[in-house]
Amino acid sequence: MSSAQGKWDRIYRAKIASGDLTIFEIEANLALISAARLLPKKGCALDIAAGLGGDSRFLAEQGLTVDAIDISSVAMDWVNNQSLQATLPIHASAIDIRSDTLKTNHYDLVHFHHFLDRSLVEAISRSLKPGGLLVASTFLTPEHLTSEQRRDLPGPSNPDFRLKDGELLALFPSLDIIQFIETDAEPALDHGVPPYHGMIIARKPNL
Repeated sequence: MSSAQGKWDRIYRAKIASGDLTIFEIEANLALISAARLLPKKGCALDIAAGLGGDSRFLAEQGLTVDAIDISSVAMDWVNNQSLQATLPIHASAIDIRSDTLKTNHYDLVHFHHFLDRSLVEAISRSLKPGGLLVASTFLTPEHLTSEQRRDLPGPSNPDFRLKDGELLALFPSLDIIQFIETDAEPALDHGVPPYHGMIIARKPNL
């Protein structure tokens, strides 16, 4: 077991133990909900860093069959159990995506939230079918902030896990951009994007 898997297993085990949770009580992120009108109503979706499955559940409710992946086996076992009880088309797998190969031209939708690994962006783009949709959002560090202000930002302190200004747009040059938002101290409420986040919705061109 890697140190990262052990860390997230402990986090999710504590969350599960803290109450009588069901997958319907795990909220989907607001940026994904705000994009609902653009989501395909059938097909296969990939939810990266799926955690306890709130976003996967939302995607399944839109009509998609969902491959949920996360490094935590505790989280993925729980999501599989919950999906079985709720008859949701979610297939959860404990995978370290950095060492696993994504299928090419396979997904109608790829989603990630609060996840960033720059080495995977080409594989994520390739995993989309022509016409497939990417919906992604994660933490942002605006360049104008002082060192003290950066220390107070929500989310990870490690800059490897935070976007720079304009970076999310630059990471997916082969996709057609539908929507791109970056927030500073003020959220983009109409699009469900909290403060200090970047969000992108983009489509893989048809062949």
